[in-house]
Amino acid sequence: MEASLQSVYLQAVTRSTFVAHSDLNNDRRRELAGSLLLLVTKTESINMKSLKYLVAIGAVMAALTMSAKADLNFLGAVDFNNGPNSPEANLAALAAFGVDTTGLTLVTNLENLSGNQTISVTPGEYLVVHYGVGPGGKGHGGSLEFFQVINGETEVTVPGMGNVAGPDPFGHGGISSIRGFAAQGVPDGGATVMLLGAGLSMLGLVRRYLKS
Repeated sequence: MEASLQSVYLQAVTRSTFVAHSDLNNDRRRELAGSLLLLVTKTESINMKSLKYLVAIGAVMAALTMSAKADLNFLGAVDFNNGPNSPEANLAALAAFGVDTTGLTLVTNLENLSGNQTISVTPGEYLVVHYGVGPGGKGHGGSLEFFQVINGETEVTVPGMGNVAGPDPFGHGGISSIRGFAAQGVPDGGATVMLLGAGLSMLGLVRRYLKS
């Protein structure tokens, strides 16, 4: 039984490392995180030692699942003012909105869009999204909505209509473009490292309990 539990432990560590560091989409990451619990339930019986494994691996699964939540933070919106819709103009608008754009470069450039857009992004990336005026919109040529990717996310879904992610009185119409700006080599704020460290620390504590 002890050998079986040690095998479960090693598989859990391997899978938690893979999930934390991989660039998988949210559904796949949740699926892999959930499989950690299945490793324990496959053992022949559950005694006090295996229950300790279950608690620790369950905590890892919960942390990984929480981290997999899509995180696109709506910052605000401004009137497009019939301005040019170019990467340079979008970056200038982002700076005028109050974001420090020092060191930011264009990393995403999507045009002629329609409907919701699920895109790959860089952790910490700023998105400038243009929406048409639409019914009820008060902008001149629509709006620019500003977003930031947070919590180390690498895939987000941008709404296909304005005034959906947050208050936007200017653009209620459809999406037309997405420009993303990020610093080259920007870290994810340590979220992945903290997640992996927490999970492995908890599993390490269980291992020490088993030796006691």
